[in-house]
Amino acid sequence: GPVSPWEFDDTLVFSRLTEHNERITMLQAFVNDVLDFLKLEKVETGLERYNSRIKAMLEQFITERDAIAKLAEEKFDCLDPKNKEFPDSYKSFQQLISHNDQSLATMASSAVDDAGCLEGACKMVISFQGLLERPGIAKTFDDKYFEILAKFDKELDELKIIFDKERQSPNLAKNVPKTAGLLMLANQLRDRATKPKAFFDIFQHRAFSGQESMRVFSKYNEFLELLGSYDNENFTAWSSTVAGKSDENLNKPLLLRNEENRQLSVNFDPQLTSVLREVKYLNQVVAQNEAVKIPDEASKIFERTENFRVLVGNLNITTVEYNRIVSTMSDVEEPLIAAELEAIDKTVERALSELNWNSEGILEYCASLMDTVVDLSNR
Repeated sequence: GPVSPWEFDDTLVFSRLTEHNERITMLQAFVNDVLDFLKLEKVETGLERYNSRIKAMLEQFITERDAIAKLAEEKFDCLDPKNKEFPDSYKSFQQLISHNDQSLATMASSAVDDAGCLEGACKMVISFQGLLERPGIAKTFDDKYFEILAKFDKELDELKIIFDKERQSPNLAKNVPKTAGLLMLANQLRDRATKPKAFFDIFQHRAFSGQESMRVFSKYNEFLELLGSYDNENFTAWSSTVAGKSDENLNKPLLLRNEENRQLSVNFDPQLTSVLREVKYLNQVVAQNEAVKIPDEASKIFERTENFRVLVGNLNITTVEYNRIVSTMSDVEEPLIAAELEAIDKTVERALSELNWNSEGILEYCASLMDTVVDLSNR
């Protein structure tokens, strides 16, 4: 048959259950507030004037929390809906929470303004451990997210101006080779753009999902594409020639002789030195930019850096001592060392015509030649 409608007043049947649910909701809010404000222990702004105020706020909060907890343990059952002491204590606690929310909102806004740079402002937001999402704080702090987006927009404009200026007249770091220096410059500009942008995904605020943010992020993507093209342009110009030129220079003889005065010189081409320096610094760039791939030929040359250092060092000593002998020996000394000098010249001839920087056994050859020349020079 038909179901009879409910004829009792709901409050008569469910009043105790309603009161119980209200008390549970109050307790849940209390616990959530406690958990939130205990995060103050981990807040570190990097600015002492804010850290000291946060520490004082945390101490006051813990004192109030402990007082309520002690009353609940000793004097009343906070789950009992008939008990009115807990709601009274909680009301006082809520007033403190409301005051703290307002203070934190003001403090966070000032701290973000004092951060100095865009990345610093973003880190400052993160440092507040999610407390800025509390409704009592968010309504005051909300506009700061839009200000951060506006600062990011301005930062992109400034980065583009810097890029255009550096592209015309690069201001490279001292002693850094050209290609690596240009790529490092691009990486520095890229970092200034990408680091703040990474925070926006963490914030998950509506300021970063509206039409204005789409316009700014479109500008951001265009700037990254511009830097990518710049990287490719400079890196390709270097890498397209490094293999051919390096192979040619590695096949040159180890030594050269001036036929007029018999003086020897080391024939390690400056281009090879440049490759070693470029790859040394480019390895730092690769760690930050996966789009840069050092040519295999250049990497193989760089793997031989220590060998080249030893070879060039030994040959430099050899040529200095050899040149000193042939330029300073007297007419009396010449016939006395003629046989030894002739033997050295025969050994040297291999470095002038036969051996190159790719030849097998040149480390041993150069070390032996150096020992022989130094021995004669020291007599």
